[in-house]
Amino acid sequence: MASYGPDRPLSIELDPNAPGTIVRWNCILESIKNIGMGTTLLFSPATVLADYVRDPANLSPVLAASARSFGFCLLVVTIPMLMAIPNTVSGIESRKPLLWTYGICEAVEVVIFAYRSILDEDFLGLTPAGFRKLTSVVSVLMGLRFLMLLHKPQWLGRYRIVDEKSKHR
Repeated sequence: MASYGPDRPLSIELDPNAPGTIVRWNCILESIKNIGMGTTLLFSPATVLADYVRDPANLSPVLAASARSFGFCLLVVTIPMLMAIPNTVSGIESRKPLLWTYGICEAVEVVIFAYRSILDEDFLGLTPAGFRKLTSVVSVLMGLRFLMLLHKPQWLGRYRIVDEKSKHR
C-alpha cells in the first residue's frame, strides 16, 4: 500500500462527468428565494400569508409571530445551502447531508399540511385551501431533492483524489 506525504503528493480534481452544475444552480436559486421569503416573513408576514388566510386584514397574532419565527429559521437554514454552492471538496461533501435534512423536514411539513387541509377547518387563520397550496409547493421541492439524492446522484458533483507521482508516469 502506498504511503502519502511530502514525497508523494496528492491532488484533487473535479470529475468532469459530474460537475454538480444542476444542484449548484438549485442552491443559488433557492437561496435567493429563501432570503427574499425569509426577510418578507420576518418583517411583513401579512404580505406572504395573504394567499393562505381567509381575512388577511385580521391576521392572527399567533400566526404572525409563527411566520416571523419561520422567516428567521428560513434565513438561518439558508447558510448551509450557500456553503454548498462552491465546487470545492467541502461544497460537494456538504450537498448530500443538506439535501437529506431539507428533504426530511419537507416530508414532515407535507404530512402536517396535508393533514390540516383534510380536516377542512381553519387553523390559526390558515384555511384548508391555504394548506393545500403549501402542500403542493413543498411537495415539489421535496420531490426535487429526493430525485437528486436517489436517482441522480451525479447532479451533486464528484471529485477524485489523484496521486501526482503516478499521474506523471
